[in-house]
Amino acid sequence: GRMSDFYPAIGQFETLIYRIPIVLADKRIVVPAGNLPQLLQTMMRMAGTRGILGNDIFKYFSIYFELPNMKIVLKRRKGTDGNDV
Repeated sequence: GRMSDFYPAIGQFETLIYRIPIVLADKRIVVPAGNLPQLLQTMMRMAGTRGILGNDIFKYFSIYFELPNMKIVLKRRKGTDGNDV
């Protein structure tokens, strides 16, 4: 399907959405993914950005920022049964 999204530098845009399997922190998850508008692709490439993770990541991980070490730490979330989500 199609989805409307927003990025502050370019505003609102629409893109086709695909379900893509990825491995993150040794966990295989399926996330929605879309193509960015050409202008935004160019801006991200110039900044050395290889991709953008959306809010769906919060379903699977708690995220912590270790600013002194310049790291992003992903911690697997637990379901109500105590198993990883």
